[in-house]
Amino acid sequence: FCQGMSSPVESTQWLIQWQLFNLMISNYDSHGKNISLYFDKHNARFTPAYDLVNIAMFPQFKHVLAMAMGDEFEPKDNHAYQLADFAETCNIDKRLLSRLLVGLADRVLNQLSGRAFINDLKEQAYVTVEDIPYFDALRDNIIARTEYLKAQAADIPSITV
Repeated sequence: FCQGMSSPVESTQWLIQWQLFNLMISNYDSHGKNISLYFDKHNARFTPAYDLVNIAMFPQFKHVLAMAMGDEFEPKDNHAYQLADFAETCNIDKRLLSRLLVGLADRVLNQLSGRAFINDLKEQAYVTVEDIPYFDALRDNIIARTEYLKAQAADIPSITV
């Protein structure tokens, strides 16, 4: 699919990082209908990501992936093996997936570390004091999931699928 894009390598990396980010934020509802393309006379590229919702924070919703990772729909059962299978399915080097995962995880963790994230939210006019406990829980949820996925990265290259 990405081979038909204006920049196949960049598009492939965008798509992989989109999937990894959705796993980090527990957006179990990430699927093909949540991807759009921008076309002009000379280019085809992905639009910015949208519909990024942490489903894990809502017990009333199903906690299964809309698109399986390595034939696994249960988020809690996605480990290094499923990520290695994802790399093979996408026809990318498992070492590259591992590096992309670590790089993205580091950026996510950097953004959420400390209190800067919550303090920035407090400055927003639409965020109330009552909202802060939810954002704290959301932050903790994303950090825990991201750290777990990052810990899987070292094993990905050596897994035979």
